[in-house]
Amino acid sequence: LAYVAVQEPTGRLFLFEYLQPGASLNSWRRMVSVNTFLIGNDEEMARQGIGKVMDLYVAQWGPNVKNVQRQKLPTGDEGFYGELTVGEGAIAEDIAVVIRRIGVFAVVIMNQKRGGTLSADEKFSTHSILSLIEAPAAP
Repeated sequence: LAYVAVQEPTGRLFLFEYLQPGASLNSWRRMVSVNTFLIGNDEEMARQGIGKVMDLYVAQWGPNVKNVQRQKLPTGDEGFYGELTVGEGAIAEDIAVVIRRIGVFAVVIMNQKRGGTLSADEKFSTHSILSLIEAPAAP
């Protein structure tokens, strides 16, 4: 399952989901979620706001979030990596998440596995996304 949410500057939200042919929304085992939303009118405002976005996600996840790491990125921005588990039993989801700024948008990428745990390699790959995405140069 792939899920993408994009918020336009007007506030309108677009959601995109992709399931493999024959798959059911209720029976997914692997999902990558990408959420983007506007966090400032200019890059400086967005740069200052990304920490607040990270704080909101950590507060929302509460005690489920673990291995929280904030790091300074080569662009000078702050990036966030965390791991959490939500739900119980067969529908428990093991999640690795990265949050960072691209332009005036916050980007939240979650690698999710239901009914199992993410491997160390899957967590490392998710964490490495922070260094792969370069913020675009200001116009």
